[in-house]
Amino acid sequence: MAHFVRTRVNLAAWAVGTEVTNVEYDDLDGKTFAAVNGDAGGTWAPAAAIIIGGSGVEFTGNVNFSGAAALQGDADLNGDFQVNDGGGDLLVFSDVTFGDNPGSTITIGNGANLTSINVTAASQIRLANGATITTDGVGGTLTMGVGSTTTLTSTLILNGPTQTLGTVLTSSGEGRLSKRVVLDADIGGGVPGHDANNIYSTGAGGGAVGVGDVILIENGQLSVGHAYTLAVAGASKGDIIEFANNDVNWPVSIDATVSLQYAAGFHTSARFVFNGANWRIIGACPFTP
Repeated sequence: MAHFVRTRVNLAAWAVGTEVTNVEYDDLDGKTFAAVNGDAGGTWAPAAAIIIGGSGVEFTGNVNFSGAAALQGDADLNGDFQVNDGGGDLLVFSDVTFGDNPGSTITIGNGANLTSINVTAASQIRLANGATITTDGVGGTLTMGVGSTTTLTSTLILNGPTQTLGTVLTSSGEGRLSKRVVLDADIGGGVPGHDANNIYSTGAGGGAVGVGDVILIENGQLSVGHAYTLAVAGASKGDIIEFANNDVNWPVSIDATVSLQYAAGFHTSARFVFNGANWRIIGACPFTP
């Protein structure tokens, strides 16, 4: 039913002097007991879905869906939005615009999914200025169906060991994927920059002091030749790491440890790929800086 049935049909039925029966008192008491306490809050388990039409509902505080949530109309999210850990799913059947509100975030917890489904037309998730979408912890996923798009005008943060793209990733305008360049100053922890027999990797592990995609040694940064090592720990299959030694006085060698492959020399660039078990050299050449 849309609402409680009236105890009496209208105001006229409550005329002055009308006797109120114990059945009516019990009926009114039961309706009060079943009502939602909007001040103190609480927990309710309705036997059927609550459907609100008309002008809709505005939430000015946090909204927490611990189970499956389906958005089938346009939704404007102007504050933080979180899908809890434990496999709660948010299904998007229409457009969702995540607000132009600096500091706002949408968080997908462990094992939860945010899924955009192409039912009759392409659905979209839009992040406006200052908004952030984060997949947090273990197993949180962002899935876009056929014909769906994610438009980012701010930040997409993916926390986890690997992220998989099942389609072509195309950039336009100033859009690009930037490599992590490890400069001399980027190595901390008391290690003297590139001027040491360092361990490098594309992922933290194996004692790596430099984690990145391009290891760049500028001229004059070495006081002696060095033997660099590539760490297996922390690397993922398909990772590529590049070395470029611009120092004109001292050579470096890069030892891929288990594979026993290396590149060495002055003005040398070298490129390695991780095959899931070992680093393999896929290119090396001298160059003139």
